[in-house]
Amino acid sequence: MWCLLYPRLQGAGRPAVEGLKFGLLLSLFLGSYGVFAEAAKFEVHAVPAWLAYEGAFFLVQFALMGLITGLIHGPRRA
Repeated sequence: MWCLLYPRLQGAGRPAVEGLKFGLLLSLFLGSYGVFAEAAKFEVHAVPAWLAYEGAFFLVQFALMGLITGLIHGPRRA
């Protein structure tokens, strides 16, 4: 789904930057489940630390995936 969605949302900028923006956008959407819902489901003693660590993990994970996706797809075709 990720690679099918990217061409529809891809901007006209450099592929690496567009991919990075795409990855960060998806990290806000998909990462919210991993950060907030998981903290609510499990007994977490230090909630602020959990939110910081998990949030950083999702940002890095999706930023890298977006960057790779942008580089694979290359520049937007007219």
